[in-house]
Amino acid sequence: MSYRIFLFLVTLAIFLSCAAKNKNLAVVPPPDKFPTEEDSVQIIDKIKFTPTLYLWQDFMPKMSEAGPPFYLTLDMKLENNSDKVIKNLRVEKLTLYYDQTKKELHTFDLEPVVGDSMIPELNTEESKEMHLTNNRSKVFSPQIKEGEKFYARILVWWNGKKKIITTIPVEVQFTY
Repeated sequence: MSYRIFLFLVTLAIFLSCAAKNKNLAVVPPPDKFPTEEDSVQIIDKIKFTPTLYLWQDFMPKMSEAGPPFYLTLDMKLENNSDKVIKNLRVEKLTLYYDQTKKELHTFDLEPVVGDSMIPELNTEESKEMHLTNNRSKVFSPQIKEGEKFYARILVWWNGKKKIITTIPVEVQFTY
């Protein structure tokens, strides 16, 4: 009997350690087909997603020692055209990829600009917006060229299901 309990606890510990490692900054996988300007609206399970991504690197006079910080803002418009109420819709993270490649730049944890990063309920025929940004507690300072383009793969959850949304490619703006 104690052998079974021991085996259960070891298995549970391994499972939980793997889950903890993969929870935060695991990469959101690249798409099979690269996004184009025509992919600005995506419909999944009759939910219309319109993601708008803004990217910039700040070269203002007071840079940190880590270099010019990289920032992003994600505005997401949602419209529920299904016949079901959507519950607990949240956006957790996104991975940026260089345009027309599967080469990853970075994976970002997202946090709300204002309010909550979760929509508790989205009724049928209802629309809402979310405004998110990257977690800025640590400076991310990549070496990129002005005007370089990236697209994002965004991890979205609702009703206990995980889905991935893709943005169109956008240019990085520089702030001087």
